Amino acid sequence: MARRHRNALGLGLAVLAFLGLTVACDDSVTGPPSVDDEDLQPGFALLGAEWDLSLRAEAPTFEPGGEVTLVLENGTQSEVGYNLCFHGIEERSGDEWELLETSRVCTTVLHILGAGSTTHYETTLPESLEPGEYRFRAALHLLDEGEFGDQVSEPFHVEG
Repeated sequence: MARRHRNALGLGLAVLAFLGLTVACDDSVTGPPSVDDEDLQPGFALLGAEWDLSLRAEAPTFEPGGEVTLVLENGTQSEVGYNLCFHGIEERSGDEWELLETSRVCTTVLHILGAGSTTHYETTLPESLEPGEYRFRAALHLLDEGEFGDQVSEPFHVEG
């Protein structure tokens, strides 16, 4: 099973995006933070239902290592900054969601999604995913409001 690691996903992504850095999102390259796991936050707070934003996988079921198309829809009247390469994957564990540690290399570019627009992003699930319920989590920047927040997808299933 993929190792679990809670991190400051949203804040780190936002800072790196504005600096325009290229970062390897790989535990073997960057290493986990050296502070206690209890001191870490999983990312920004989730954006509330008042924001007309949605993140979803195009299919409800996948195989480990399967190709996934993520769809981000901006139903707001303002622009949204995003980089879906920096998505997280969370696994349901009882009533809670646990952020999984994943490895991929991303170019830190802040993309802009216009009001009323939709974008697609192709990604691959880790081969190590066990059967279960998962969701994606991505940090977004609400440009006109100057706010950051995380958006999660509807859950999807991995079958083995």
